[in-house]
Amino acid sequence: MNTTAQKEINPIIYIINLDSAVDRKKSVEKELLKTNIPFQFVSAVHKSSLNSIKHKVKNKYKKNLNPAEIGCYLSHIKTKELFLKSEYNFAIILEDDIQLLNDFDEIVKKAIKQRLKITKKHEWDVLKLKSYGQKKLIKINNIDNKYSIYGGGVAITTLAAIWTRKGAELFIVNSREKENFIIEMPIDCALQKPWKYNLKIYNISPEITKSNGFKSQIRPKKKVKSNFFKRINYETTKLIPRAYYFIKTWVFKQ
Repeated sequence: MNTTAQKEINPIIYIINLDSAVDRKKSVEKELLKTNIPFQFVSAVHKSSLNSIKHKVKNKYKKNLNPAEIGCYLSHIKTKELFLKSEYNFAIILEDDIQLLNDFDEIVKKAIKQRLKITKKHEWDVLKLKSYGQKKLIKINNIDNKYSIYGGGVAITTLAAIWTRKGAELFIVNSREKENFIIEMPIDCALQKPWKYNLKIYNISPEITKSNGFKSQIRPKKKVKSNFFKRINYETTKLIPRAYYFIKTWVFKQ
């Protein structure tokens, strides 16, 4: 394969890591010894420096958002903007409690190569590298005899995913309102609504990454209960858009 073709399919890894989380960085550095894919650490947005990126919180979640959740969302925005300034067409965005499982490099590269050959209907914008559990709703295709790509549901995690340039652009554009990024809910929940960003999000199964068990830096020490009415609103407002998106994506689009 020539150099130009290699550039088109070779990804870069971005790892989101708080500067203060030295133990997490050391742990993920060991994990990265398993891969030959180039990588770069991205300094996460700390809850004490949220104003470093212009944003507004318009909460539509089932409970109040805490500063760490807002910082996490902004960190993913920052990483996608960094990706779009690069020469790469694919970025693997990881959080720093990642563990890379066997076949990581091989399956990532096979999945990317395969995307360039599949029909437009199944051209994913984001490919989650942690599976959707038992809810394997729609099989898109087999990567090989062991791994497959599934659609119709989105794994509730931002631990690890391959983003295309188009996907990152769509997420940035559809998250912004004038000069501000709008944050309505935690980033993992926001991506449960791919229709909002005009994204097609698929999952790999079996998963090729998992969490290494570090304690969450986002959840508050004291559990915050969700508001009953906010929870009902959060769940019910997804029903019609989800059904429309499902029909448009899986039934009519060629």
